[in-house]
Amino acid sequence: MKLLIDIGNSRIKICFFSGNEFWKVMEVDSTYEIKNSEFISSTKKCLLSASGNEEEWTHFLETEQIPYIIFNSKLNLPVNIKYKTPESLGNDRLAGVCGAKVLFPHKNVLVIDAGTAITYDILTGKGDYIGGNISPGLSMRYKSLNTFTKRLPLLNFRESVIEIGNSTEEAIHKGVQYGIIAEMFAYINEWKRKLKDLKIVITGGDACFFENSLKSNIFVVPNLVLFGLKSILELNE
Repeated sequence: MKLLIDIGNSRIKICFFSGNEFWKVMEVDSTYEIKNSEFISSTKKCLLSASGNEEEWTHFLETEQIPYIIFNSKLNLPVNIKYKTPESLGNDRLAGVCGAKVLFPHKNVLVIDAGTAITYDILTGKGDYIGGNISPGLSMRYKSLNTFTKRLPLLNFRESVIEIGNSTEEAIHKGVQYGIIAEMFAYINEWKRKLKDLKIVITGGDACFFENSLKSNIFVVPNLVLFGLKSILELNE
């Protein structure tokens, strides 16, 4: 049994796997939730990917005597990094394109990760990760409207189905959501013109909402980052 730990900006996702089968995938808040897992005693290797605050998890792995690797861009990877500053590249972005390489070998892929931030990353059919762009995500846009204005309220996401806002709350919902949808359409159409037979993959916590809104030929892969981390662990054993 092997273990993947993905510590993101707003959630921690873990996965126990053996061979090509994911036995257990779950979101947790702390090590306490997996300390007594039936899989821990049989875990032989772990890849830890963290945006920060990984001390609790490294301590846990050392206590359980589980050998681990901390993910960084210097490991053996299934893609060729063409990014100018790989040391500043987010682990989730890099793992996402590695996952795309596993699922769509020899294909051009646009990876959209709709999480705290929205990232757009391009992988070529030759396996070259050429880079991408970063944009504020849903919750970040709602918070910014409240933070940087005096009168606009802080709203929680709910899907808006009207065409144009007829109240301040509806105007915020529609403005935030339609703004991201239009942004995604723009990226998709631009890269479809530049790269032949482009595959569109969307992942992240808000992926399902945008899948329904885009109504395009896209693949929703909730565990895309885990697929990438799995391939990286296997290349570095």
